[in-house]
Amino acid sequence: MKALFLALVTLIALAACSISPNFTPTPALTNTPVAAATSALTATATVPPRPTATSTPLPTPTFTPTPQPEQAMVEAAGALRDGEFSAAIQKYQAVLDGSSTPDQVEQARLDQAYATARSGDPQVAIKLLTQFIDQHPESARVADAWFYLGEIHFDRAAWQDSIAAYQNYLEQRDDLIADYVDERIGDADTQLNDHANAAKSYAAALTQAVATSNVANLHEKLALAYRQQGNSAAAVAQYDAILSFAQQPRYRAQILLAAGQTLIDAGETEDGFERFTELVNTYPDRNEAYQALLALVNASVPVYEFQRGLVDYYARQYDAAIAAFERFIAANADHGNAHYYIGLSYKGAGNINAALKAFDETIAQHPEAPRWGDAWIEKANTQAVGGDVAGAVTTLTTFVQQNPKAPQAPTALWNAAGMLEDSGDFKRAIELNLQLQTDYPNDVNASEALFDAGLDAFRINEHETALEAWRTLSNTYPLSELHAASLLWQGKVANDRALLSQLATSNTYYGLRAGDILSDTAGLPFVPGNFAVDPDEGRAEAEQWLANALQTTPEALRTLPEVVLTDARFKRGSEFWRLGKLSEGKAEFLALHEAYIDDAAVMYALAIYYRDIGLYYPSIAAATRLVRLSPAGSVENAPLFLQRLAYPIYYAHLILPEAQAHNIDPMIIFSLMRAESLFDGAVTSSAAAGGLMQIIPPTGEQIARDLGWANYQQSDLYRPFISVKFGVYYLRRYGLDFLDGDMYAAWAAYNGGPGNAQRWQAASNGDTDLFVENISLGETRLYIDRLRENLAWYQRLYGQ
Repeated sequence: MKALFLALVTLIALAACSISPNFTPTPALTNTPVAAATSALTATATVPPRPTATSTPLPTPTFTPTPQPEQAMVEAAGALRDGEFSAAIQKYQAVLDGSSTPDQVEQARLDQAYATARSGDPQVAIKLLTQFIDQHPESARVADAWFYLGEIHFDRAAWQDSIAAYQNYLEQRDDLIADYVDERIGDADTQLNDHANAAKSYAAALTQAVATSNVANLHEKLALAYRQQGNSAAAVAQYDAILSFAQQPRYRAQILLAAGQTLIDAGETEDGFERFTELVNTYPDRNEAYQALLALVNASVPVYEFQRGLVDYYARQYDAAIAAFERFIAANADHGNAHYYIGLSYKGAGNINAALKAFDETIAQHPEAPRWGDAWIEKANTQAVGGDVAGAVTTLTTFVQQNPKAPQAPTALWNAAGMLEDSGDFKRAIELNLQLQTDYPNDVNASEALFDAGLDAFRINEHETALEAWRTLSNTYPLSELHAASLLWQGKVANDRALLSQLATSNTYYGLRAGDILSDTAGLPFVPGNFAVDPDEGRAEAEQWLANALQTTPEALRTLPEVVLTDARFKRGSEFWRLGKLSEGKAEFLALHEAYIDDAAVMYALAIYYRDIGLYYPSIAAATRLVRLSPAGSVENAPLFLQRLAYPIYYAHLILPEAQAHNIDPMIIFSLMRAESLFDGAVTSSAAAGGLMQIIPPTGEQIARDLGWANYQQSDLYRPFISVKFGVYYLRRYGLDFLDGDMYAAWAAYNGGPGNAQRWQAASNGDTDLFVENISLGETRLYIDRLRENLAWYQRLYGQ
C-alpha cells in the first residue's frame, strides 16, 4: 500500500514501468474520463445518430440486398454513429437511388454530405453541401448545411468562406448557439488579422455566453484582440473580469501574467510589475511566477529573496534558488526554513551530500523553524534516493524516539515501514506499522498501517500475526475503507467460511471476492450472456412503479416537462448534438442535469431522451441519480428496466464479434467500457486517452502497426468501431497473452501498463488477492474494484 510513496523517494521504482521480457510496453491506457471540446467538423468525436437511429444497438441484423428507404436510413445512421463513414455514404446513396420520399431524399443528401466531410474528403463535402443549398433553398435543413460549410472551411483555413457560411447560419438560426458561432467568426477574423471585427465577434459571443462554461475563454480572446489593437485598458479589464471569478491557482497565475505583460507592453511598467510581484508572492510553484520573476529581476525590481528562492526552486532552477536562499540567510537571523529549501534544491539537483548537509543544518541549528520536522522527513527521503535505506530508516525512527509528539512522527513511522517493505524487511516493517497504530491510533494512516502489517506478516507466513492485525483493524476501525478488506483476509487466511459468507452479501469488490473464494472460483466467474434483449423490456412496469412513487401517471413520465423543453440548456444542447458538436452538446446537457438533479421525474425523462439520441453517459448518470431519488434508493433495488439503464449494453453489435474473435467474455468488455468512458465515444481523459475504450495516441499507433491498419490517424480512436477493435485487441495482446491469461492482471495492464502489471504479478506468487493489494498506483487499484463490480452487475442483468 505504501509503494506509491516509495516511487517518489527511490530511483529503483522509476525503472519498474519498463519491465518486459518480450517488448517495450506501450504507455498505459487510462480512465477517469474528462470531456474535451472539439473545434471542427472533422475533429475527433463520435458521430451522433440521426433521428431514425435505433435507441439501443443490438447485434447487427442480416440486411437485405436492397433495403427499403426507411431501413436504409436506419442502417446509414448506425454506420455514421459507429464511425464507418464509407458504409454510411453508400447507404445514404441507396436511399437516394431508391423510391424514397422527398423528405427522405433531403435528409439523406444532407447526411451524406456530413458523412463525406467526416470521412476526410472536404472538397466533395463542400460540393454536396452547396448542391443541397441550391436544391433545397426553402428547407429548414439549409441552416445545418451552412453550419457544416462553416466548419469545413474553418478546418481548411478558408477564413472568409468560413465567416460567410457561419453568418448565413446565424441568419437562419438566430441566437440559439450564437456564442459558439460568433467565437468561430472571431477566430477566423483573428487569423485574418482583422482584430477589430474579431473583438466585435468575441464581445457578441460574451453577451450570449453568460450561463456557459466558455465565459473565461471568451474574455481571454477578447483581451487578446484588444491588445492587438493597442487598447491595453480594455484588455486588462477583460483579464480582471476573469480574476473576479476564476478559482484555480493554475489559471489565475496565467491570467495575472497576461495582465501584467499587457500593462508593461503599454508602458505602464509600475502597474505591470505590481501584477508580477503579486504572481511571485501568491503562486510561487507556477511556471508563470518564474517568468514574472525573470522580468522583475531583469528590470532590477526588488524581490523578497526567500520568495525568489521558492520560485526558482519550483522552476527547477536549483543553482539560482540556492543562491537566493543563501542571500536570505546572510541578511536574516530567522533563516531556518531557508536551509530546508536549500536541502530540497540540492536534492533536486542530485547533490545528495550537499542536501544532507543542509537538512542537518536545519535539524541541528534551527529547532524553531516551521520546517524543522519536515527536514527530518526529507533527510530520510534523500538518504533513500541515495541508496542508504538503512540510514533513512534510522533517521526516521530516531526522529520519532526523540520527538514522539511532533506532528510528523506518524508520517515518519509510515515512511520508514514503507522503505522496509520495499527492501524486503517485512518483519521490521510489521513492528513499525503496529507501532504507528498503537502510538497514534487517530492518525490518518493508522488503519492502513494495521492492514499493511497483516499483509507483511502474510508474506512471511506469520499468519497469526497477520490475523491479529486484521482483527484489530476490523474491531477498531469499522468505518475504515479497509474494513471489508480486513474481513476478506481474515476469512481467507483462517478459512472462516462464516465470515466470508457474511461479507459475500455485499456487492462491493471485497464482497464479490469473498463469494469467489467460497465458490472456489479461480480468477473471474463466467456467466453465459444473453445480449439479444429488448431495450424496453420491463419499461411499462418500471414506469408504473415510478409513477406510483411520484404520485403521477406513466404517461406524464414519458414526456419531458415543458419547463425542460424550453430551458436554454436543453435547446442549446439539442442544437449542438444535432450538428455533431458532441462535447459542446454534452456540456449543455450535463448543466441541465445539475439544474434538475433533485427532480426524479425529470431525471427519468432525460435518461430516456438521452438514450434515444445516443447520449449514453448523461443517460447513465440520469438513471443512476433517478434510482437514488426513488424508493429503491440504489440500483440493485430498482426495477430491471432501470437497472439496465444504469448498466447498458450499448455498442453490443461492435463488442460481440470482437470479443468472440479474441476469446474474451463480452461481459468483461461491457464492464471495461462502462468504467473507461461510460459509453461516451467523444470523451478525452486528462492523459489524452480518447474514445469508447480510452486509448492514448502512442498506444493507438502501436496497435495500428500491430494490425497493419492502413491510413491510421489519431482521430480514428474516436470512431467506435475502431476503438472497440483496438481496445479488445490490446486487452488480449498486451494483457491476457502477456500475463498468462490472468484477467485481473490484464485489467491492471490496461490501466496501469503491462510492465507494472507484470511486476505486481511477479510479487504475488499466483495469489489474486495479493496481486490486487500489490498494485501501487491508486487509480489502477480503484479501477480493479470498479471493473469487478461492473462485471457482477452485467452478469446479474444479462446472464442466461
